[in-house]
Amino acid sequence: METYDPYTAPDPQEWLALSEPNRFELVTEYLTENEPRVEGAMIHVAIHVMVETQAALGDQTNVAYTLERLQDEGLDRHEAIHAIGLIFAELMMESGGTQFTADDYTGALDRLSASAWLEMTEERKNMDEEEM
Repeated sequence: METYDPYTAPDPQEWLALSEPNRFELVTEYLTENEPRVEGAMIHVAIHVMVETQAALGDQTNVAYTLERLQDEGLDRHEAIHAIGLIFAELMMESGGTQFTADDYTGALDRLSASAWLEMTEERKNMDEEEM
């Protein structure tokens, strides 16, 4: 695997065969080239790597199913990765940085919808515009 594109699912076997540093490198290259002004770049990269790795695990997590479901609901794959990453980040914050259960994560992903994500991003956009 030589490049990463969040709009196209990587081959799970190829993705999982990569070392963690190589996964980070591929995602960093894509994001540096395509989203150079994103705040919190390392966290952004880490979220992509985490979601892609969990999706590549297939039925071991419900991330692949959630990615597909969110796309069926109208999100592009990149937006769906961000939505799932936000759920993970929120659970980490709520748990104070300690572990949370797989059931907590699965339940939160099951409740996630494209419409909720779009509503949340619209609210954040409006808040950012008000701050300007």
